[in-house]
Amino acid sequence: NQLKTYPQVMEYGKKLEALRTKYHDFIWEGEFNDTKGAKVEGSNIDYAVYSNKSNGKKAIVIVNKSYDTETSVNVSVDNSENALLIASPEQIDAKPFNGSAIIKPLSLIIISEK
Repeated sequence: NQLKTYPQVMEYGKKLEALRTKYHDFIWEGEFNDTKGAKVEGSNIDYAVYSNKSNGKKAIVIVNKSYDTETSVNVSVDNSENALLIASPEQIDAKPFNGSAIIKPLSLIIISEK
């Protein structure tokens, strides 16, 4: 059964790599803030906040840990008036974020300041 899903796993891995590359300045070159700087509400989630070292803007990576259930999250960035954007492995190009989102099972989203 694991061999049957191998192509899908590899394709998803490629999407994740593209997402990590696009948000490199936040995730790889940024400052890790643990959960400080944002408020994230939802069930079966983990999240981390990163700050872009060059401009101070934040990005929040939120993971749905459930194997089979979508989860709803509400997100806000502390002390920020900036518009927020949302991206995911399925939607790498960011679009405006309205404060809440649904995350697919075993997937993630990135909320970033514009």
